[in-house]
Amino acid sequence: MIYRKLDCILLVDDDKATNFLNKRLLKKMGVTDCIQIARNGAEGIEYLLKSANDKDGYPWPDFILLDINMPLVNGWEFLEEYEKLSTDINKSTVILMLTTSLRDNDQNRAEKSKIIKGFIKKPLTQAELEGAIEAHFATKEPPTS
Repeated sequence: MIYRKLDCILLVDDDKATNFLNKRLLKKMGVTDCIQIARNGAEGIEYLLKSANDKDGYPWPDFILLDINMPLVNGWEFLEEYEKLSTDINKSTVILMLTTSLRDNDQNRAEKSKIIKGFIKKPLTQAELEGAIEAHFATKEPPTS
């Protein structure tokens, strides 16, 4: 299975070590040349609003890895604000919850969400990331001549 290279990936997480490791993994896999980081949901929404108005400096993310427990605006609050964005802009973005939460309620809530396409417990592994990218961004192999 092959997949297209993604234009941009947005990591929304307040944990610097997690962002560092996830960015390193994404670079190693070569899935995108653009990795943006927001340290909480408020910064994530701010990035998306800038992206909607200024595509040059802020490419719209194809893929968002979203933590639940963050200061200021948590993952659930981020999703509430995300839903208010124009469906023309946000309909093609894939959002995965990436969290240390062990609460069944969080996983059940994520599974019922129409926006969240997966729930992964930290730490993110290459196999989980490859599976998610293949599931959502797979393309058919070009025909052979």
